[in-house]
Amino acid sequence: MHCFTADALVESSLSGEGFVHVSTVSRVRSVVGHEPPYAYGYVSLDDDSLRIFTAFAGDTPESFQPGRRVRLSFNRIPAAELAPTLGYCFVPAVGGQHGSR
Repeated sequence: MHCFTADALVESSLSGEGFVHVSTVSRVRSVVGHEPPYAYGYVSLDDDSLRIFTAFAGDTPESFQPGRRVRLSFNRIPAAELAPTLGYCFVPAVGGQHGSR
C-alpha cells in the first residue's frame, strides 16, 4: 500500500507567523543536546489551518506563553554527534506581544 503518490501531493506556502497555542519548559537535557531550560510547544499559523510542534528560541523559555506572537526561524541543532544541521524553531515576532489573532 502506498500512502502518497506524485499526483496526490500539492506544494503549498505557509505564512511563517502565528501564535503560541500551548507551551512547556523542560528542565532536563534533550536527546539532541538542548541544554535546559528550553521551551517547546505548538504554534497555530496565521491564515493556515495548521498547528506545528516546535522548539522556541530567542527569549527566555518562560516567555513563550499561549497567545505570544512568533515567527519561523532556523537555528543550528546543538547535538555534538551530528554534522552541522539546521532545524526550524519559532522566535518572538517583531512586536511579538501577547494576544491571539
